[in-house]
This record gives sequence, structure tokens and C-alpha cells, in this order.
Amino acid sequence: MKIFIAVLVLIFSLQSLSRADDIRDFEIEGMSIGDSLLDHFNEKEIINLKNIYSASGDLYIFSSKEFYSITFIKHKKFNKYEDLQLVLKDNDTKYKIYAIQGIINYTKISNCIKELKNIEIDLDKIFTNSQKINRNKLDHRSDLTGKATIERFGYFIGNNTIMVSCADYLDNEKFNIKDALRVAIRTEEFNRFLSKN
Repeated sequence: MKIFIAVLVLIFSLQSLSRADDIRDFEIEGMSIGDSLLDHFNEKEIINLKNIYSASGDLYIFSSKEFYSITFIKHKKFNKYEDLQLVLKDNDTKYKIYAIQGIINYTKISNCIKELKNIEIDLDKIFTNSQKINRNKLDHRSDLTGKATIERFGYFIGNNTIMVSCADYLDNEKFNIKDALRVAIRTEEFNRFLSKN
């Protein structure tokens, strides 16, 4: 049975989760890393979105083009998240998912932090035997103003990770960027890629 990580209401069986030792047991909006994106969206929709990101120059968000990222925004299939960002490998016709991130935007960072704390309390009860990345606050590396911060925590499930974070953009009204809660699941392979790129 697949296990769902929800943001606003965590709905899952604590007994099943505590026994899970495979990152593929976890889902965001019904999708897990290792799945083919074709099991959830038709190829035409994937290619159209890929072309939009490619045309805008936002397809390859890393220094290497081994992986690319696409984001489905407010899709009718989504129940708990507003947006879903997926990381796929270049030239993979099966569209295997290497990372998945559910996103909920907030107008007030205090609401995001409140939800972050609630999720941490729940997940701490589940991942008692996992190595935890304790909650910390750091500068947002991609923010050009130098004012944005990220508060985050996470867990290693083997060499895979689950990360939960709130991004606080202090000048979000000026730049039309919303603060955001993100729940991300990443494979070991993608984590190694990130550490190099």
C-alpha cells in the first residue's frame, strides 16, 4: 500500500509508515519517485509543458543538463498541493521521476511556519529510526536580493531524502513571489547530482 504525505492534513497509517524502508512507499498527489510520469499524465501534456519551459529557458535549472525540471501549476488532478515540481532525466522516454515536490503558496510566512512545525511534529513520531536533518534557517541561494530565507528540516531514508521547507521572500510583493511550503522527496541519484551541481 502506498503512503501519502499530505501538507494540510497528514493522512496515513502510523503503523505502515513506521515500517516503510523504501522511499518509493511515499506519495505526493498519488506520485512516487521511481514512477513513470506517463502513469499520471499523457505524453502530449508532458511534452507541451516541457516545450514551454524550454522556450522560457527554465527547463534546465542546474548547471548540468543531466536532469530537468517541470512544474504542473494548479492542475485539476491535485487535491492537496497547488503546484507540483518534478525532476526527470534528460532524454528518458519513460519519464522516470527522480524528485517530486509539492508546493503550497502563502501570503503570510507565519502561516507557512506554523504548518511546517505541525508537519515536523507528525513526522518526528514516524521517523524515529531515521537520520534527521534538524530544523534550521539559511539564506535562499537563488534570491538575488539577498533577503530571502528558507526554514527547513528533513530525513534520510537510506540515501534518499524527504525535505520540508518554508521559503520567506521578504520583498515578495515587490517581485510578485509568494512565500511557499514545499514537501520534497528525492532519490539518492538526484541527491548526488545536486551535491555536484
